[in-house]
Amino acid sequence: MAAQGLQFTEIVGDVFTRDPHDSMATCVSNEFKMSKSLAKQFKDTFKGVDELKAQNKSTGEVAVLYRNGTYIYHLITKERVFHRPSTDTLRSCLVAMRDHCRQNNVTSLAMPRIGCGLDRLNWSEVSEIIKDVFKNTGMTIKIYRL
Repeated sequence: MAAQGLQFTEIVGDVFTRDPHDSMATCVSNEFKMSKSLAKQFKDTFKGVDELKAQNKSTGEVAVLYRNGTYIYHLITKERVFHRPSTDTLRSCLVAMRDHCRQNNVTSLAMPRIGCGLDRLNWSEVSEIIKDVFKNTGMTIKIYRL
């Protein structure tokens, strides 16, 4: 992966219509309930809740599934489903995901506006954190919004 720049694009559309070569990311609680919104779609599409739990990750880390040649990143931004994440925890998750991407030659990520649906974080702040964490990685990040 080239260690320069970042291509950050926002796309109006469903994240599940992504290029099939793009890895994906979503935010979850450490309980992995994933019963609402996009997290439920991730669970229904990719399964693997037991596989995620078996990784014994903590809040601020990332649990990963490998499906159809791509990685599915589950950013554990909060302990319990009814908690709200902090931008610090989100940043820690993003750093862990970036490091995994580097180690596994992932060059393109597709994700929704993470942390900004049910978790109610501010998108302008979240997008700046993403850009900061992934600057100089040479990656392509595609943000999908409906």
